[in-house]
Amino acid sequence: PKSDTVPTTHGATTAPCCALEMYMRKDFTLWGTRMTELMMQNAVNNVTKGMILCNTIEFTKGFVPECAELCSDARRMLSLPNAGGNSVWSEVFSIEMLGFMCRAELHMTEMELLYKPNSKITDYSATMGDHTVGVSVTRAMKFQGRVFQPYTEEDAYRLLTKKLAGVNASTEGVINEQ
Repeated sequence: PKSDTVPTTHGATTAPCCALEMYMRKDFTLWGTRMTELMMQNAVNNVTKGMILCNTIEFTKGFVPECAELCSDARRMLSLPNAGGNSVWSEVFSIEMLGFMCRAELHMTEMELLYKPNSKITDYSATMGDHTVGVSVTRAMKFQGRVFQPYTEEDAYRLLTKKLAGVNASTEGVINEQ
């Protein structure tokens, strides 16, 4: 029988080879597989298995983030305080992508979530069906000086291991299952 997923070397799975779906806006286009929502729901319902979904956002020439037409959750995220750093636009476009690809809805931003003292924090929480999940956004690229370098599977493994450990730690520190 044909498998629905493709195994990777780290025990996670990737989306099956199937048709791409696209969501076009004036300022950007989101690309992903038609199975993304189903696979994400499966992962949320079965926490013992990991998975990797690869989606792409492509910005139009002359793109200006502040002028982008965004969904209501992305606009809400922009209107609320952020914990700092340079990640606000990555977080905004991640909820835009999760909303389109997985029908996720913004639940709470990083400053709305409450944690036990000295806990790690996550970027935001989102609802997917009956589940609330923590979301930690990352950008994956590699430079040497000002030159892009090939991003290897080992680079991705190291980054995702660190990010997933942070999400798990912040989940343990959340007060009242927010």
